[in-house]
Amino acid sequence: MSTEPQRYLDLMSFRSAEEAYAKVKRLASDLSDDEHLIRSCIFDLHAAVEIELRRILYHTFHAQLFLT
Repeated sequence: MSTEPQRYLDLMSFRSAEEAYAKVKRLASDLSDDEHLIRSCIFDLHAAVEIELRRILYHTFHAQLFLT
């Protein structure tokens, strides 16, 4: 495993990718239906905000980017 993915595993105190997958699966499985719904809504909102910010930044800076 390269050092970059290992840094993320170290952040969460995992020794291997398999251990991380097992823990994430356990965490996600322990959620109730309402918690899954809330989690999905948060991910959808995050994606929508990211797309909107990219659009705003593109239109704000496209003249400067394409003039150079």
